[in-house]
Amino acid sequence: MIEVIENPITSTITSILERNSILKEIRVIVPYVTRFARKIFTERILSQSEDKKIIVRLEPTNLITFDLATVRYLLDHGFKIKFNNNVHTKLYLLNGIPVISSSNLTQGGFEDNHELSVVLEEDHYEKCKEVFGKLWKHDDSVSINQQFIEENWNIYLLLKKQSSNRSKKLEDTTLNVNQSAYDIDTITKHIIENRIDLVEKSRLVNLASTSRRDFVQKMEGAFDITDFHSPEGHPKRYECLFYILQYGIEKKLAGTGLVENQFTSVFYHEEFEQILNYILPQRINMPKWNLDDKEQKIMFCSGLFDFKIKQYSTTIPVRLASYFYPDHFLPIFNFSHLKGMHLSINGRFNSGWSKGEQLFYMNDTLINFLTIYTSDNYTGSDILYQLFFTIEYLNRTENGDTIEEVRQAHRDRKWSNEIINYAPTLIESIK
Repeated sequence: MIEVIENPITSTITSILERNSILKEIRVIVPYVTRFARKIFTERILSQSEDKKIIVRLEPTNLITFDLATVRYLLDHGFKIKFNNNVHTKLYLLNGIPVISSSNLTQGGFEDNHELSVVLEEDHYEKCKEVFGKLWKHDDSVSINQQFIEENWNIYLLLKKQSSNRSKKLEDTTLNVNQSAYDIDTITKHIIENRIDLVEKSRLVNLASTSRRDFVQKMEGAFDITDFHSPEGHPKRYECLFYILQYGIEKKLAGTGLVENQFTSVFYHEEFEQILNYILPQRINMPKWNLDDKEQKIMFCSGLFDFKIKQYSTTIPVRLASYFYPDHFLPIFNFSHLKGMHLSINGRFNSGWSKGEQLFYMNDTLINFLTIYTSDNYTGSDILYQLFFTIEYLNRTENGDTIEEVRQAHRDRKWSNEIINYAPTLIESIK
């Protein structure tokens, strides 16, 4: 008897798999398979069948179309698997019962979506099995084994990370600098004209761009830890990323305040290659990030902090983002400074923002503010730091602190102390 079934079909399929049958074989053609497959093909069900085959699609565009963890589960439990990216058919041959369906082997396909399935009589089984056999033998159908899983696992991990941060909703963070208590524009212009050597800054930025371009080209090859850290005496010491950031051209533009073992604890961690693949997906032949797209950028920022490494908290993630994407991220690595700058120009702050959302909104607000003054984020960070500490000086002196008390608070930090010391001259000159 032919039976037509609307979703959900989970109980129907499960009952077919659990029924007593002389024929214990499973044949499936389905484009997409996700973790939901474990609910249907449980270990107990799979242990009862020695003959299991499935044909799927595998397209590295998102987690639903490239769920290698589920493919590995099926392999580990005895399935022979092939992929064919021309597959559209949904056919389930289960212990002698053929089911033709519109349902993928997913939560949506079996339960949530409006789908239709037809359970055919057993007389149709052999004909459906012929259809399966033709596709199984087709030249476009490629076998999947554990080696394939291992070779593509980094792509799966990247898609998994991207998928977990895909649904971030953009908020309106329109900036109104005119509402600030101070004449921000006048202060900023004075800083640019009197406190920043634009010619020297441009020279350093050009040198950094050349250095970065050479380093990024190395990333197209296999991962090599010596590209990121090489100890004293190693021939690559002066060209490794640690040295570039801590002592080289990048140090002259934007120091991190970190020490060597903080970098090495991240670079030598087993997950660091995953971090690198996330930041530069083109390393594993995945599409580059389009950070001009706001939705992609907030997804990038949100995933940037997902890696659980002790020293990989704020400074190093932001330093890596600003190094590899200098046009999209300010080299400002202290979140309290970033927040202070953001608020000083009347930026809106939401206490419910995640760390990634904070980076996205505060960084973009500040870059938008800087647009009329500079297009270079290294110069922009210099402007912002001088503006930030000048406004701190104004706020504290207006609230009763003496100039000396403000200076004392910065006595151990030469660079901020220099800005504070200049603040009275700046304020006097723009009155």
